[in-house]
Amino acid sequence: MFTLIYICEAVILISVYGCFYFKDGWRQFDFLIVILSILSFSLKMSGIQTGEWTTLIRSFRILRPVKMVRRIKQLRKIFNTFEVALPNLVQVGSLLLLVQIIYAVLGVYLFAKIKVRDHLSATHTGLSSHAHFRDFGTAMLSLFRITTGEAWNDLMWDCMRPRSILFQCLSEEQSYSEI
Repeated sequence: MFTLIYICEAVILISVYGCFYFKDGWRQFDFLIVILSILSFSLKMSGIQTGEWTTLIRSFRILRPVKMVRRIKQLRKIFNTFEVALPNLVQVGSLLLLVQIIYAVLGVYLFAKIKVRDHLSATHTGLSSHAHFRDFGTAMLSLFRITTGEAWNDLMWDCMRPRSILFQCLSEEQSYSEI
């Protein structure tokens, strides 16, 4: 449906502006989106497997409303503010990623030997095969889960678990590479 609307828009604008239609960069971008959409649609209808790149082409349609930034003054102010703040947001994000990495390393160092529950019930969301600190990658995912607030207290209680017959730490000593 959107492809049909974009084709109609391009045909109307080409008939109005003629060869001056291609002088504007945004109109060139719109025409490229129309051509690529027609190409992906025709490949899909012919039965050829197009893969994931057609989704990428469709995602470029999102950039079309950005051209309104130069027309609407308040939107241009917001866009310019975002453009100025973006480098600082990248720096803050990098700092937060560094903190996550440090905590993941500490989690692997401190909690790698805690035994995870082998059986998963519907109510248990603590240490399991999906959330543990035995390797760095899963520790990063577990910390992301904690920072989003998804059952962080269950992970906390499982890491604070006292020694018992059911949930004691791994008894054999393992080196870091084995963990």
